[in-house]
Amino acid sequence: MLAGYTSAPSYLVDTNLTGTLNCLEAARRQQAGFVFLSTGRVYPIGPLGRLAYRETETRFELEAKQPFPGASQAGVAEDFPLAGLRSLYGATKLASELIIAEYLDMYGIPGVI
Repeated sequence: MLAGYTSAPSYLVDTNLTGTLNCLEAARRQQAGFVFLSTGRVYPIGPLGRLAYRETETRFELEAKQPFPGASQAGVAEDFPLAGLRSLYGATKLASELIIAEYLDMYGIPGVI
C-alpha cells in the first residue's frame, strides 16, 4: 500500500505531523531530550532516480561520480538537494524534520534528527 495514494492523506498528516508535534510537546513539558529517526524519503524522487549506479549480482551500487552534491558511493547525505517532489509521505516526514529543528532551537530541547 502506498500511503496517501491508496488511503486517506489525513492518515499521513495525523500520524507524521500531528504525531511529531505531540511528541515534541511531551518532550518540552517533561524537559526531555528528543531523538527523531527519519527516512530517506525526504529526498526528492526525480534526483534520486538520476543517480549513477551499477547493478551487481546482489544489489545496486552507487558510482563514485554523481550528478548531485551529497551523493557518493557511501550513499545520500544531508546536503543532497531537497528541491522536487518526494511523495506525500516524504513531504510529511521532511515537514516533521523542519518543525523539530525549530522546536529544538526555540525551546532549547536537546535533540537530534
